[in-house]
Amino acid sequence: MPIRVTCPGCLKKFQVSEQFAGKQGPCPSCKKEITIPDPKKDKVVVHAPEVGPKDSIGQSVLKPLARTESTFSTIQILLIIAAVVIYLIVALGIRIATGANVENPLEYPIAILAFGAVMLGPPMALAGYFFLKNEELGSFRGKELWIRVTACGLLFAVLWLAPFLTTFAFQNKYTTVPLVLAVSIMFGIGGVVAAGSFELDYLMGLVLFGLYFGTCVLMRIIVNAQALPLEPS
Repeated sequence: MPIRVTCPGCLKKFQVSEQFAGKQGPCPSCKKEITIPDPKKDKVVVHAPEVGPKDSIGQSVLKPLARTESTFSTIQILLIIAAVVIYLIVALGIRIATGANVENPLEYPIAILAFGAVMLGPPMALAGYFFLKNEELGSFRGKELWIRVTACGLLFAVLWLAPFLTTFAFQNKYTTVPLVLAVSIMFGIGGVVAAGSFELDYLMGLVLFGLYFGTCVLMRIIVNAQALPLEPS
């Protein structure tokens, strides 16, 4: 296919065979040395200008952003599994060492209860977040994710420990109605903590806190401790 050429010196227009693409030669009119363009290499692409508002870095706010699928990393999976397994092994070890039985629930020092609640908080917050997060909204990553997980897990632990610390301070366990009220308040605040930490719907925040709460109850049952500080009937 012939190549259309315009001499930059005399502006004379002419055609040459495509076999001369990219080569130099004299203009047939003014004899000035010119370079024949190569259509394959010198192809001009015209981009339509972007219109609309832009953000602080000059990117159009109307342009859809590519969403990256987020899944569990190997480290995160191992952390969750290790935390739960270690907690389970310790719980079983305590039960065996104390010779606990179902008929005689044991009372454990607040320090042991606090240690278990704190150690279990971040892994369960991380697991719950990855199961409940909205993929369409993307996900937190890196340092920001670990800060949110740690803060959420520690606040979960504080909420879980609050009824036990109250009974420890006043030397008096809950009766049924006050305990139900205390647990309701615990869940209400826990849902807010989870939703605020990971930008979830409030209902998903309640589910996430419920996952942590249920795991803590299960572990206390394993060590044959009273699941909640309820006064014996």
